[in-house]
Amino acid sequence: MSRKGVTLIWRLFNEVADGFGISKEEMEEIMADLKDELNVSRLAMVEKAGGLFTILDTDLNGLIDALELTSCLACISGMRIAEIIECKSTPELIFL
Repeated sequence: MSRKGVTLIWRLFNEVADGFGISKEEMEEIMADLKDELNVSRLAMVEKAGGLFTILDTDLNGLIDALELTSCLACISGMRIAEIIECKSTPELIFL
């Protein structure tokens, strides 16, 4: 995933989330917009998002927060380390 994709997820998180945490359904809604970035169908993206949510919800409270989601995506993205570090100084991605 590119920096553009990570930025998109951060923006969508802020549009969809009522607070700092999101539910599985909200995550599926957010992540569905990555289908073009990752070249998969919307259904496949929703299924992958559900699986990722299960992995990230380590306290089993039914929510994950922006820090958990964006940090995970930045780490597994195709961005170079320098780009990830650069994101940390970008105001809209301050939580990476």
